[in-house]
Amino acid sequence: MVSLRPGGVYTKAQLQKELETLASCGMFERRDYRRRIERSRPCLLPVTVQREVMQMLREQGRVTARLLQRIRDRVQKWYHDEGYACAQVVNFGNLNTREVVCEVVEGDITQLAIQFQDKLGNVCEGNTKLGVIRRELPKQL
Repeated sequence: MVSLRPGGVYTKAQLQKELETLASCGMFERRDYRRRIERSRPCLLPVTVQREVMQMLREQGRVTARLLQRIRDRVQKWYHDEGYACAQVVNFGNLNTREVVCEVVEGDITQLAIQFQDKLGNVCEGNTKLGVIRRELPKQL
């Protein structure tokens, strides 16, 4: 896989080519993927939703792009219904295995900026007191 030898003299182009070969070989992706899986939290989905996803897999028989979209939509719907307004499925893990791993970013809100906009989307002065917005916003999200 690596053609470089200790003590050899190489051009910048040869070194660049070796780096590209190493980066695209997949060895580092598998290691990174395994590390992420080991550090991940257990599945938050209730058993009923997990069964729905398993049923989708059984009915389809094989993993397709359309099936992954349906799984993504169902998982995101559950998260949104549970109040994770910003949650998104960002990855399906290694599809060469016999399991479908769904990686979800829950979308923690760390900062809030309040702006009033007119009907055209332009920033304008608002009449609602900021205290009312801060009180009601958690209920909305």
